[in-house]
Amino acid sequence: MTKLQEMEKERNRREVEKRLIREGVVFKEAPYTSEELKKKWEQAFLSHMTQ
Repeated sequence: MTKLQEMEKERNRREVEKRLIREGVVFKEAPYTSEELKKKWEQAFLSHMTQ
């Protein structure tokens, strides 16, 4: 993806967020990325399986 495409995508995302906020949608920051959640789940699962 070119820099221009990235900038356009980010601008579009901000516009959608602004519109949703005007409509009353509340955004929350996710404490973890999906990759971090996957690692945490795998660690918990493996530790449970080895007990």
